[in-house]
Amino acid sequence: YGVVIYDWCRRWHLQDADARDVTQAVLLRLVRGVRTFRHEPGRSFRGWLWAVAHNAWQDFVAGRRKETAVGGD
Repeated sequence: YGVVIYDWCRRWHLQDADARDVTQAVLLRLVRGVRTFRHEPGRSFRGWLWAVAHNAWQDFVAGRRKETAVGGD
């Protein structure tokens, strides 16, 4: 799923290095949270994974905005 997550990150306009960082963060969240995934009719693992990836992307973007507001690089 790493390639799929990376592709989503690139579609969300992250540069290569940032997309790789977010992909790694998502994979860590996946390892930690996969036990909470429960298959429900009409819901897919990929949909759940997309939500995890999207949240990680939002966290990354928010962290960047915070760094910029504080004056970081």
